[in-house]
Amino acid sequence: MIVLVLALIIIVRHKDNIHRIRMKQENLIPFGLNITKQQPKQK
Repeated sequence: MIVLVLALIIIVRHKDNIHRIRMKQENLIPFGLNITKQQPKQK
């Protein structure tokens, strides 16, 4: 039960970041440590 509450708190607190990642606008640090910025798809 505690794990579910903590997971919900994390999701709510990071809602904006999750949205930016899904829209490919959030800066990412991949495992290779090359800092990259996602580019939105061209229409």
